[in-house]
Amino acid sequence: MKKAGDLAAMNRNPEVTARTKALLAEAQILIHSIEASIDRPYSAAGLYEVMTSGYFPLPYLWECREEFAAAVAWRTMLIDGGIQTVDAEGKPISASERVAVIAERRSHGQ
Repeated sequence: MKKAGDLAAMNRNPEVTARTKALLAEAQILIHSIEASIDRPYSAAGLYEVMTSGYFPLPYLWECREEFAAAVAWRTMLIDGGIQTVDAEGKPISASERVAVIAERRSHGQ
């Protein structure tokens, strides 16, 4: 179908390209923050600290909600076909904003 022109070449779609770049930039911000603030983040203990610090929003986690309180505190919402972390008004929160909140929590021992 692609060869016949009946199916769009999504790898050349400007919206897809822009979304890919945005997602990569957000991921890089989070990865940089994790690597800069957590000792040995790719170890079991490091991953546990990543989870308890709230780097991954897990608002629908069923078990261990108290243990991962920072992760379940985030709200998420389906926006434009993707899941995004949002504030109380449902507005998307950037990775930079999330990193700032996490750093603040960590500095206060939360």
